[in-house]
Amino acid sequence: MLFALIKQFSLAPKKHQLLGEIILFIWLAQHCAFNDVVVTLEDLLALKVTDVVLQEQQIIVHEEAIPLPGGLTNILEAWIGAEDRVNKRRLLPSLTIDNLGDNIAKYSKKAFGADWQLQPRDFLKRVHVLYGARIVADVGYQLDYQKKVVSASPYKVTMHIVKQDILKTLS
Repeated sequence: MLFALIKQFSLAPKKHQLLGEIILFIWLAQHCAFNDVVVTLEDLLALKVTDVVLQEQQIIVHEEAIPLPGGLTNILEAWIGAEDRVNKRRLLPSLTIDNLGDNIAKYSKKAFGADWQLQPRDFLKRVHVLYGARIVADVGYQLDYQKKVVSASPYKVTMHIVKQDILKTLS
């Protein structure tokens, strides 16, 4: 989906500004999801250019600084400019919940066929890695809960400790 949007956007960036904003929305939503930051559509659409701290490679969501990878920081810098920003204009000024939903549905049908109609909320959770597979939202929340329980467990075994033990026994 993202590849299809980027391909369309690259044909005429000035003509397809809305597509550029949708691409940024998807990247930001997925970045938050993979960093276990819970955001809503409204949170992402309300982001201001001043919430992006390029020098520290961070974006501020819910007063929490979320580190950004270098590539996403470069894309955001190209989008908003490198100079200091004092105005509080929106990061994604043309996007609304309605046009975001309509366009994601339209492009997902175009990219994947009529059976696939993605919605903006689909990008707020981690994208499933298996092509054609979908996880119901409740199951996704259960998996996240189990991950938190396991990661806080005193019986948790990390792979680097197992590797160290194996190397010790071999030497």
